[in-house]
Amino acid sequence: RPRRLLAEAEKDRLAEEEKRQKREKREAARRQRQEEADRRASRQRAEEAAHRAEEAELRAAQQRAQEEARVLAEQEFQAMVESEVARRMAAAHSEEQAVPHVVSLLTAITAAIEEMREERRQNGGSVSLELMASIMGRELSAEAARAWSLRKLANTEGI
Repeated sequence: RPRRLLAEAEKDRLAEEEKRQKREKREAARRQRQEEADRRASRQRAEEAAHRAEEAELRAAQQRAQEEARVLAEQEFQAMVESEVARRMAAAHSEEQAVPHVVSLLTAITAAIEEMREERRQNGGSVSLELMASIMGRELSAEAARAWSLRKLANTEGI
């Protein structure tokens, strides 16, 4: 009987050992699956972060390009205005030697420039050359008419 009890105890011990090994094997497989899932999730997070960084860099590059284009357009606009003012001043100086007419012409040009800038602000920076010419032309035509009237008046009164 003790042998039988020993054999049964050994059999129970072996069964328990087999259960423990199976449990450990299942646990190792579960850990391995979990680690693989964690690696996949980590790779996905890294890919998403890289994608977000790429998009952010693209947005930043677009913003830089837009800012550069805006600055260039502003510089071109400023150069065009300065060139037009210089041209008009030279024309006014050669045509009109009288200081009052030059001052009033400069006032008209300044008003036209301010009006163009306001139009440009309202139109989001897109003022056409035709619009600028129209605005400056209106101001200068009005000023030329005033100057002509003053000259005619001065000539008739002998001034």
